[in-house]
Amino acid sequence: SMIYNYLFRTLVSQVRPQGFPLSNPNLKKVEATPYSLKVNQNIKESPYKDKILQYLEEKKYLNPEFNIDVMSRDLKISRPLISQFFKDYFNQNALKTINALRIEEVCKELTKEDFDMNIDELALRCGFSSRASFYRNFNLEKKCTPIEYREMIIPNLN
Repeated sequence: SMIYNYLFRTLVSQVRPQGFPLSNPNLKKVEATPYSLKVNQNIKESPYKDKILQYLEEKKYLNPEFNIDVMSRDLKISRPLISQFFKDYFNQNALKTINALRIEEVCKELTKEDFDMNIDELALRCGFSSRASFYRNFNLEKKCTPIEYREMIIPNLN
């Protein structure tokens, strides 16, 4: 929830005119992390942390063919070690984390004023191989549809 509020404030600040108030001025600022996902600050150092986080920064997960086996092969780290890292660092399994990162990319696109892409095309571009998976994951993360999200972020589209 704190991360969502942070992301929402960040996105709104990028698209709202100066002096235009937020609908909820009581939102608190949250310290930025390399990912807007909630991370476990108490994690003991993992020898794979830097390698995995750097790999995630390359955004290879935007390829619909991406999966943990691909990541394991690319990094030469076993699948169980990668899975354990995600559980320890992001407090959720690898698939949920990857889908949350994909949704972040979708949201970045949706907030662009010149966005004119078909939602299904956007889903594919951001790594979702099926329409159903995209809409299910988007709704889980944002509690709304992509169009509703865009309308909330850019209320004066017309």
